[in-house]
Amino acid sequence: MPVTEGRKGLVNVCYSGTGQATVAEMGEWSITGMSLPMIEYSAFGNTVQRFKPGIMDPGSFTFSGYFDGSTWAAASNPVRLLTCTLNNGIPIGNSTIAASIPLKKLRLWANTDSDLESFGFWGTTNSSGTVYITGLEVGTAKDGIGTVTISGKVATGYFEWTTSTA
Repeated sequence: MPVTEGRKGLVNVCYSGTGQATVAEMGEWSITGMSLPMIEYSAFGNTVQRFKPGIMDPGSFTFSGYFDGSTWAAASNPVRLLTCTLNNGIPIGNSTIAASIPLKKLRLWANTDSDLESFGFWGTTNSSGTVYITGLEVGTAKDGIGTVTISGKVATGYFEWTTSTA
């Protein structure tokens, strides 16, 4: 059974057009994935609860790593752009809302080595999905390296596995 090496993982954002950038020095990422909530519809007289499937929840994600604040002022700094999407409530995947924040895609790579069988990433690349950044935490200690943790929610569509970088 193949095993994916975490050190070959990556989180990057793609800009309108062909540009893309790595988001900080990522340490880890996770996706909750889709879930199907169950709605109870039990009535008086039932001896066992009854449930029906509700509407699918497309899931959420988090990623965290190390942050370099020296490039914060650069207009293309990915963490800065993700902060702008959070501050302005702008989804990733719809650059027509704000041309100054041209993020089109978010990719959470499991493995960036195309020579390996498990090459590919999770993202909204081939679906009509959009994601929102819902939280951002940046910190540093006087004797340490800056850290960043970003969380988000899939708003429409879903995360899917793909190896296509288009």
